[in-house]
Amino acid sequence: MRAALSGWRLSGSFRAAAGAPLQVQVTGDPARTGLTAQRPNLVSGADPYLKQGTRYLNPAAFAIPDVGTLGNLPRNSIVGPGSRVLDLAFVRAFKFATSQQLEARLEAFNAFNWFRPATTGTNNPVQTVNSPTFGQILESADPRIMQFALKFSF
Repeated sequence: MRAALSGWRLSGSFRAAAGAPLQVQVTGDPARTGLTAQRPNLVSGADPYLKQGTRYLNPAAFAIPDVGTLGNLPRNSIVGPGSRVLDLAFVRAFKFATSQQLEARLEAFNAFNWFRPATTGTNNPVQTVNSPTFGQILESADPRIMQFALKFSF
């Protein structure tokens, strides 16, 4: 029993990333400039971040500008959600003879199953104020993934 339960090695890696700037925009052309994807107005006194479940941005903090005016939201002033992940590996080598060895490995990626918003999509969370899903995170990165492996060397 002692031989089977001793000699295990634990290793891991932790990664954390800050969120990227979001380009919150209004579709259409409220300023009548001929340009699409204009910035909205940031409502004074309202917190732009909601951070409740999958709702990341507060729709009440953004308003469509009046016709003929540009929005007052500065470029890159809203930051997207960050992420963190901890990967762990639990490994043990069992020797059978002078040249034979069996290695058992248990790996857990995102070991604590932290929610991570997807970074592959360019619109996560939804950044268009006119959208009914504005401010929501609609995609996530992989959940916890575990794998077990055996390797026999001779």
